[in-house]
This record gives sequence, C-alpha cells and structure tokens, in this order.
Amino acid sequence: MFKAAQTTLSGKFLLYFLPVALLPLIVVIFFLFSFAKDSIEKEVRESLGALAVRHANQIENYIKERQDSVKTLAQMPNIIDAIVRMQREFEASASYSYSSNPANEILRNFLLSYKDTYGYEDLFFISRKGNVLFSIKNKEKAGTNLNTGPLKDTQLAKVFLSAFTLLETKISEFDYYPPSKGYAGFISAPIFSKDQFFGVVALQMNLDKLHKIVNDYTGLGKTGETVVAAKVATDILFMAPLRLKPDVAFNKNISSEISGWLPIQQAVEKINGSGFEKDYRGKGVFASWRYLPGIRWGMVIKMDTSEAFSKIIQLKKISIIFGIVCLLLIVGVVLILAKKVTHPIRNLIDVIQKISKGDLSQKITVNKEHEIGQLAQSFNKMVVILNTNYLELKNTNLELVQRNRDIVKININLNEANSELQKMHSLLNTKLAELRQSNQDLENFATIASHDLMAPVRKIINFAELMDKEGNGIGERDRVLLEKIIKSGKRMRMLMDDILNYSRLARHSMPFERMNLNDVMDEVLRTLSEQIKETGGQIDLEDFPVIEANRTQMTQLFQNLISNSLKYKNPSKAPVIKISSKFYGDGFVEIVFEDNGAGFNEKYAHLIFQPFERLEPKIEGTGMGLAICKKVVVCHGGEISVTSKILQGSTFTIKLPERH
Repeated sequence: MFKAAQTTLSGKFLLYFLPVALLPLIVVIFFLFSFAKDSIEKEVRESLGALAVRHANQIENYIKERQDSVKTLAQMPNIIDAIVRMQREFEASASYSYSSNPANEILRNFLLSYKDTYGYEDLFFISRKGNVLFSIKNKEKAGTNLNTGPLKDTQLAKVFLSAFTLLETKISEFDYYPPSKGYAGFISAPIFSKDQFFGVVALQMNLDKLHKIVNDYTGLGKTGETVVAAKVATDILFMAPLRLKPDVAFNKNISSEISGWLPIQQAVEKINGSGFEKDYRGKGVFASWRYLPGIRWGMVIKMDTSEAFSKIIQLKKISIIFGIVCLLLIVGVVLILAKKVTHPIRNLIDVIQKISKGDLSQKITVNKEHEIGQLAQSFNKMVVILNTNYLELKNTNLELVQRNRDIVKININLNEANSELQKMHSLLNTKLAELRQSNQDLENFATIASHDLMAPVRKIINFAELMDKEGNGIGERDRVLLEKIIKSGKRMRMLMDDILNYSRLARHSMPFERMNLNDVMDEVLRTLSEQIKETGGQIDLEDFPVIEANRTQMTQLFQNLISNSLKYKNPSKAPVIKISSKFYGDGFVEIVFEDNGAGFNEKYAHLIFQPFERLEPKIEGTGMGLAICKKVVVCHGGEISVTSKILQGSTFTIKLPERH
C-alpha cells in the first residue's frame, strides 16, 4: 500500500500534506495530554503525601500519648508511695507476694482501670535493682529479677535498663515476649521520691490499636495499603499485617523474602522520599515513605499505579480516539484535493508509460501553458538524449552499486567497532568513578580517625587519668570503673592508630627503593628488644636479599609478624622464631616466618588477615596487625599465606617481587 501511494500523485499528495496537517494536531494533543498527565500525577503525589503525613502523625501522636501517660503515672503520689512500700516489703520478705497486702489489691484495681482506659496490655512496677514488684496480668512474675532472671533478654528488661541508666522515659523495640506468647513493646519511666530514684514503671503497649491506625485504608482505594517495619539487628521485620499479605506481621521468614523492597529499606534507614517503584509483589506502584522517630519504624504508603493513575489511562484512550478521528478527516480532505490537481496529468501517464517501456518515439502533447506543460517539454528533451546516455548510465550505475556495497560493509565494521569502543569507554568511566569514590572515602576516613575521633578519645583518657590520680573521695568501685575507662580508651586509640595506618596504605603511593632487608630486620629487632626480652624469645635469622620496596612498609610488615608471634606464644615454652628467605627463578623472593607459638585451627586461616578479626579475644590487640601485613604485601605486588596447628606454631610465607 505504501509503494502504491508513492507511485501516484494522489498518494504523493497524501504523503506530503498529511505530515504537515498532522504535526500541529499531534503537538496540540501532546501538550494537552502532558499538561493533564502532570496535573493528575501532582494530585496523586499530594494525596498520597497527605495520607502519609496523616498516618505518621496518628502513629506519632499515639506514641506521644503513651509516653505522656506513663510520665503522669510515674509522678502520681500514690504510685510513688506504692513502689516504695512494695520495695521495702520485697526486701523484708523471703517469699514476696504483693497480693498479701490489702493496699496493693486496692492499687491493683485502680491500675487495672487505668490499663483498660489507656489501652495497655500489662503494667509493671520494677525496683531499682531490677526486681519485678508488681504485674497486673502476670502475678507469678512478681519477684523476677530482670537483670538475672528468665526475662533478662526481653525488651522489658532492656527498657528498664534504659530508664534506669538515662533516668528518662524510653520506648523499647517490638520483639517476641514469652509471657505474652507474641510480639510486644514497652514504655518505661523512672520513679523518684524526694529526688531519689526508687524504681521504674513500665507499660506493655497494645499492638491492636497501632494496627488499627495502620490498617485504615481511607483514601487508598482497592490496592493501596500502609506498610510499617522496623530494623531488628540486621533484619527488617514488618510490624503490622499487610492488606495484600496479612501473614507478614512479625513473621521473620516472610519478612526476609520481601525486605529487599527499596522504599521500606530507605524508610527504616531514616530516608524519606516518594516515587514510582515495584512493590514486593513485583507490581508497579506509586509510594511515599518516611521514618517515624518516635517509634523507630519505617512507614510506606503505596497504591498500584494502574489504580492511582487510572485517569491518565482514560485520558490516553480519549486522546488516541480523537487523533484517529482527526487523521481520517485529514486523509479525506487531502484525497479530494489530490484528485482535482492530478486530473490533467492522467492524460500524460499513458505516453510516459510507453516511453518507459522503450518506445522513445513517443512525444507528449500538452496544450496548457502551465507547470505541467513545462514538465512535458522538458521530458521530451530528456527522451532525445536518453538513448545517448543509456549505456554510460548503465555502466556508472554498476560501479555505484559495487561502491555502495563496499561502503555498507565498511559502515557495518565501523558500527561494530564504535559499539565496542563505547562499551569500553563506559566501563572505564565506571571503574574510574569507583576508584575516585574509594579514594575519597579513604581520605575522609583518615581525616576522621586522625582528628575528629582521636581528640575526644585523648580527652577521655586524660580526664579519667586525672580523676584517678587526684579524685579524693572516689570509692574503690569507681576507681575500678575509671581503670576500665582508661584501658578501653587506650585500646580505642590503638585501634584508631591501626585503622589510620591501614587507610594510609590504600591512599598513598609510597616510593620504592633498593634496600638490604638485613638492615630493616636489624631496625625491627632493636624496636622489639624489650618485648623479646620480656617473653624470653629467641630469633633465628638467615641472610636476607636486596629488593626494591618501601622501607617504612617493610619495617611495619616485619615488626607486626614478629610481634604477633611473641604475643601468641605457647604458654608452656619460650617463643622461638625462625626467619629465612630464598630466591625464585621468576624474579620473586620468598620470606618465611616460622614460630613455635600457640597456633590456631587452620579452618580460620582465611579470617586472620581480615580487619578486626581476633581468634583469641583474651589477648590484648586490635585485630589490625595481620590485615596491615596483607595490605603491605599486596601494595608490593606480592602474596602472603599461613599454615598452623594448635600448640605447634604457625608459619607465615611471604612472596615479594625482587624489582618493580
């Protein structure tokens, strides 16, 4: 059909005038559709955003009301008197039971009414030593100690510890609570009497009320829903049933299957946003997500795009129908005009067709003096010279065909080469960006370690040492705590020094020089002389080669390996370290450190070169020494490996290039 349109004037009129007529129509329809589409999208964004704000405010207000209620309860005089009385009764009785005191039963009736009024599951009084003095639903828990008893790992124990430590109202995570045989969250507040801390009041929240807020689908149509989740350790746990997947609430197995959904990941990581995404079902949705700081949850409100933007789909159908109708009208008008214009030309077609078949004796006779007549005269002149030029044109055409084939082949080859070049360029840009980002991260890390982190640690150590030295009136327990602070601070400073050294290996291009490793080893042994003397160690050395390396890094490598062997010595014998070397024929040098130390299980050999990995936590260290060793060896283009047996020692083998 397209070829037929090209071989007739009517068809050419249609092909020429149709785009001219359709272009303005298409532009108008496009802009009208785009404007309407943008307006509908804006309306949907604002609607879901408003719903997200409303639900967030409802949840935050609910939590705020719970916090206010527990604060109020903790400040009631009768509550303060009750916990003071119960604590004395507990301390005075070997078999404590709060129901033995009629006053406690009267208080229980009041608290039962309070619990039902504010919608709590349970209410607890906890002494300052962590003993449960009172529980509405679980009388048998009275007397349980939250620090040592069966509930020590529950959120109730954690929220008590937070209130006890910080002396302020705290809300716990939502986790499994054995007495309730389900998930629960708690709010706690400290109780003071005459400015003296006496204990904690804790309230177990009712999840049904939170679920009622979350499962309010007003304004969310048939496919919209609200998703709330919390980060528990490294997992994401959904805290309420989903409209489209009700069994997901507190189900770790199901949560792990759909927790990779980007909006809920960002929400629990305190990143607010909105946009088009695919949900856990793989369906396109428009979502709005935010972080709820009061309860430490992430919340996502979403709706299927097919429902949220149904008006756009309808608008698109109407636009297509309108365009088709306009197209048919334009085609009809163009065909009518083409017929009137081409009628005089039809008389020329018969003559032209005969000439096209080879009858060059034919001539076109035209009486009208207009463009068509001029065309006929020109055509007659063309026929005269056509015979003369036919053979020449035929030969020229054959040459052009062959050249065109060659050009096509060259073009195909160029396109393939260009495509491969673009792929390589894209890969190069990606790797370059990754390298720049890695260097920037390491520089930032080094800056933080050397300034922002080291300064506070030094102050902590200095102040703690000053208090330990000059603090009159400090008790023995406080001095023990100060010693722990000083020891932990120094270990922190040591750890940050190692991390800083580790990062410098990655971000600085250190110069290489020809050096005798015997000189390096002598310097290391002088540095470690005190440690060798203290441990009774013996170092057996062979002659070492001359290689191209960085002196500072080689010193650090040898010092870390020898120090490691002395530190992890066999408790039953003095340490003996044998260090040898030999040349390989491929331009590499092998250096072997062999000791008779404590050794380790070889199944952990892949871990010891990782940063912060320590197989023996009782021995002081940062876990960075061997990681730095591996980094030094890698920076020199070499390899390091280890073999070991428990109580029979370890052997570290280093392979380094002789030249760079």
